Order: sequence, then C-alpha cells, then structure tokens
Amino acid sequence: MIQIQKFTFNPFSENTYLVYDETGEAVVIDPGCYEKVEKDTLAQFVESKKIKIKYLLNTHCHIDHVLGNDFIKEK
Repeated sequence: MIQIQKFTFNPFSENTYLVYDETGEAVVIDPGCYEKVEKDTLAQFVESKKIKIKYLLNTHCHIDHVLGNDFIKEK
C-alpha cells in the first residue's frame, strides 16, 4: 500500500511529499527543506521507517521547491 507523508518547509511554507510503499522504496517530491532542523526532520522520518529514497521529483523549479535537492541527492 502506498503511504504519503507531507512536510511543510522553509519560509514559503512549501509542501514536500515523501511517497513510499511496503518495499521501503520512496520518492521525494519537491524537497523544500533548507534549514538544518528541516533536513533533520525529513532524515529522522526516513530513518525511523527504514525508507530508501530511490527518486527525486520536482514538479517545477521555483526556489522553494528545490532548496533540498542537494540534500536528497546526498542522502
């Protein structure tokens, strides 16, 4: 079953989505995490659920939607 977790990040209140299933594989959509606390929040959720991020998708490239691209790529 597909699970969707929404996070609201950065001063723009951008919505980031983590979509994962029972295999533990996931896609991050529009990673707007910028501050360390935001990155930690996302990383802690991923670790707690033993999720493996396989894909990164951006719906569009406004700054608030791509702030966390490098962070996700490194993860």
